[in-house]
Amino acid sequence: MSLRLVPLGGLGEIGMNAMVLEASGRRLLIDCGLMFPRLERGRGIDIYVPELAYLRAALGTLDGVLVTHGHEDHFGALPILLRETKVPVYGGPFALRLLQNRLNELKVEADLRPIRAGGRASLGPFEVEAIHVNHSVPDALGLAVRGEFGCVVHTGDFKVDPTPFEGRPTDLAAFARCQGATALLADSTNAERAGTTTSEEVVRTTLRDLVQSTASRVVVTLFASHLIRLQQLIEICAETNRKLVPLGRGMVENLRIGQELGILHGASAVAVDAEQLDRLPDHEVLIATTGAQGEPRSALWRMTFDPDWRQKIRAGDVVVFSARAIPGNEVGIHELINGLWERGATVVTEETHAGEGHVHASGHASRDEQRLVMEAVRPETFIPIHGEARQLARHIRLAREALPDSQCLLARDGDIIDFAAPGSAQITGQAPVGRIAQATRGGSAVPRETIATRGALSEGGMVSVLLMVERTSGMLLRSPELYALGLADPDGLALARAREEVRDELAALSEYAKRDPAQLRDSAVRAVQRSFRRNGERRPVVQPIVIEM
Repeated sequence: MSLRLVPLGGLGEIGMNAMVLEASGRRLLIDCGLMFPRLERGRGIDIYVPELAYLRAALGTLDGVLVTHGHEDHFGALPILLRETKVPVYGGPFALRLLQNRLNELKVEADLRPIRAGGRASLGPFEVEAIHVNHSVPDALGLAVRGEFGCVVHTGDFKVDPTPFEGRPTDLAAFARCQGATALLADSTNAERAGTTTSEEVVRTTLRDLVQSTASRVVVTLFASHLIRLQQLIEICAETNRKLVPLGRGMVENLRIGQELGILHGASAVAVDAEQLDRLPDHEVLIATTGAQGEPRSALWRMTFDPDWRQKIRAGDVVVFSARAIPGNEVGIHELINGLWERGATVVTEETHAGEGHVHASGHASRDEQRLVMEAVRPETFIPIHGEARQLARHIRLAREALPDSQCLLARDGDIIDFAAPGSAQITGQAPVGRIAQATRGGSAVPRETIATRGALSEGGMVSVLLMVERTSGMLLRSPELYALGLADPDGLALARAREEVRDELAALSEYAKRDPAQLRDSAVRAVQRSFRRNGERRPVVQPIVIEM
């Protein structure tokens, strides 16, 4: 039986992870995630989701979806797909709970089926085994997908933590049972990092020592989904006689979910709601809050900048950033950190605390751990996944230290990878892929042209040109009127020059062209753009309006 792999996202960017497996005319989808915008965030874009046209063309052959863990870059685009098909979705309990919440918000029904590490499921010609891996969320899974084609191993996001906080290390023995697999698809996020990734137990020790040595309030900002880190904070509160105050919708919600699923322990003894914050002495307060990426309107951002927000950063607070900056968020994070210092807080980051311990640990394997999994599986074909171009390239270089070049395949989104025979993987074509922008989650797509126009408006502003003409002759009834919005032209000279350019352009038109409103509009646009270009100024978006009298 031949095998085909088609990555629809995640091979060339951090986010939008989606991998299609095909065998015997049937399909299986591993993950279906979203991606948060970088520069486009200021253009009214909330998220990007992968183009799923390739999958939609054969929805009747899709036997199911596997979600590796509870991060939105792995499950956040599923509501879009599940509006169109009711195939079963398998994943860890925590991941499916977060997905269910999102589905409820968008009023989408789905067949969700929990699977734990060691569990198995049959989906058409695919036999799936879930493998326990360490990551920054509970219930993270690697996958072994077997069939007549052999075995495909998908690591999911993982690291090999010798002292994981949850007590169970990544199951390397399960990966070793897949030795000689047809293909290994492995997380590349930290392929540029030598050595091993810091253990969560090290972070716990650092955070505990920091809290114990601080008499003021401690504010820890982290991802709301990082329940492992949240459990650490619960235990640190118990040890240091502090109360845990969750702030931010996601933090409050995930604390509740973690307790309901039996993932978080001891929270009821230390957690209090925000209403009690002002009644607690500073040395008894530990705040866990969202906002580690500098997101506007997050709880930490509002504590820092929003004068109407009840809970505010105080002089003397110690604010710990227990999260890694997602590429593209650095500017927002730096602005937030500056705001915190201006309000008298002390800010602790992984960089500022270097030499004194780690306040954050990545959830992704560094090169030594990536090598361990590679050596355990010894696949016929190795394909790096989940990474930008530089990370995929670095991972393939690592693979070539252990495997022949012919067994290492560097692929990108849309590559159709066929396995006609053992060890014969090759790219045979291209599937349609891309990023679809959404202004709100679950909303309609925002066209590329709209995004481009918003970018142009932010760069050069807009000029409206009003032309009042005689209906039959097309002659101007009065001088062109130009109005500017967002234009850097305090003395009006740029608009005056553009007005003269428009008048000259229209005067040069033929009598026939003057009677055509479309040609009048085109001429006005050309004239304004030429005027601004000639004077070395940023070119605005031009909106021509022709009124016939």
